[in-house]
Amino acid sequence: MTTKPTPGMTSPGPTDPIEDLVAPTPRPLAVQVTGTVVDGVEKGCLMLNQEGGVGPALALVGETAGLSVGQRVTLWGTMRPDLATTCQQGQVFNVLSLATPT
Repeated sequence: MTTKPTPGMTSPGPTDPIEDLVAPTPRPLAVQVTGTVVDGVEKGCLMLNQEGGVGPALALVGETAGLSVGQRVTLWGTMRPDLATTCQQGQVFNVLSLATPT
């Protein structure tokens, strides 16, 4: 039951007190990575060995259509440590787009 405020009353606040306790989930920042696409240890898994040995291999998820093993690419995407894959290796990188075929 809600009551109508009378003059001089303050607002009762949010209708769901849980909203005040839950912090919004930050959106991952898009980053650009360059490297060579390689097969993962599991069938169907594509990995990216980053150029110059920078960082670990990345397990590619998301917009991977058109990527092929041996291709050198620059990708835009987000690191997703909150996602699990069946690839069993590397850090998960959610591909948003192919920045440039190189």
